[in-house]
Amino acid sequence: MTILIDINTVAPVFDERNALHHDFAPVRTWILDGPGRFVFGGAKYKRELSKTRFVRLVRLLKDARKACEIRQALVDQREREVIAQTEGTDCDDQHLIAILDVSGCLLFCSNDKRADKFIKDRRWYTKGRKQPMIYRSVKHRSLLSNKFLVELKNVD
Repeated sequence: MTILIDINTVAPVFDERNALHHDFAPVRTWILDGPGRFVFGGAKYKRELSKTRFVRLVRLLKDARKACEIRQALVDQREREVIAQTEGTDCDDQHLIAILDVSGCLLFCSNDKRADKFIKDRRWYTKGRKQPMIYRSVKHRSLLSNKFLVELKNVD
C-alpha cells in the first residue's frame, strides 16, 4: 500500500511539532509502523523535496523499504504530456498526476484543495484504473487500509 505525499504535507506528516500533525499523524504511523509506503519520483518532485529538511528522512525510508522511487524518466515524460493537456488551466500539479499515473498509486495526501479537481479527473490516468483517493485529515484514516493495495509499477 502506497501513498503520494504532496510537498505541502510532508512536514505535517513527519514533524510531530507541526500544527497540522494531528490530522496527518495516521499517515506517519501507517508508513513507519504499518504496511504503508511513501511513493515519490520525477525531477520536479525531487527538486521540491530537496528544498525541505526531509530529504535525509526520505532516503532512510527508501533504505528501509518504506519509500519507493518511481522511474524519473517515465514520470518526467508523463508530466510533459499532462502539462500539454492542461495548458490554459490553473493546474500546477502535473508532476503529481504523473507520479500517480506512472506508479499506479491510489492514495494522495495533500492539503491543497485546489488540486482536487485535477487529481480526481480520470482522463489523466491510464484507462481502467481507479481514480486516486485524497487523504486530507484524520477523518480520512479509513483510506489507510488494504482496500487500496496495489502493486506499484515502474519502481527504480
